[in-house]
Amino acid sequence: MKMVILDRRENSIHNLKLLVAYQKLEDLLDALDKKEMGEEHLLFINSEIKLLNLFTGSDKDMIKHLKSANTRILSFIEKELELVKKHHYQNKWMVFGMAGGVFLSYLFKAIDYSATWNSIGFAISMGLIAGLLAGKNRDEKAKKDGKQLDI
Repeated sequence: MKMVILDRRENSIHNLKLLVAYQKLEDLLDALDKKEMGEEHLLFINSEIKLLNLFTGSDKDMIKHLKSANTRILSFIEKELELVKKHHYQNKWMVFGMAGGVFLSYLFKAIDYSATWNSIGFAISMGLIAGLLAGKNRDEKAKKDGKQLDI
C-alpha cells in the first residue's frame, strides 16, 4: 500500500501561513515514507490525508486542520512506532527540568533554607540545563536506534 498524496489548494501560494503548514506536513509525510510501516499505520495516515484533501473550508480553518493532522500523525507514530522528530526528547525534558527546578525552589523556601537555590530564576535555569542534558541523551539514543525522523 502506498501513501496518499496531499493535494495543495490552488491559492496556497498566496497565503504564507497556509504554505508553511502544508510544507511541515509534507516534510513529515516524506520522512515517514522513508521508514518501514505496517499497513494499519498507513491506513491511519492515509485517512488523515484523505480528510484534508476533502476539506473545503476557509484557509484559516485549513491551517488549523493541517496543524492538528500533523500533531495527530506525530503522536500516533510516536505511540505506535516509537518514531520521534529531532530534538523531541530534548524539548520534552527541558519542560520537566524547569518544572522540577520551580518545585525545588519552592521546597527550599518552604523549609526556610536561604541559599542560591531559593531564587526562582536560578532554579529554573538549573532545571532547564538538567532537562536539556537528559533529553539530549535520549535523542542520541533514538538516533542511534534508527527511531528518529529527519525533520
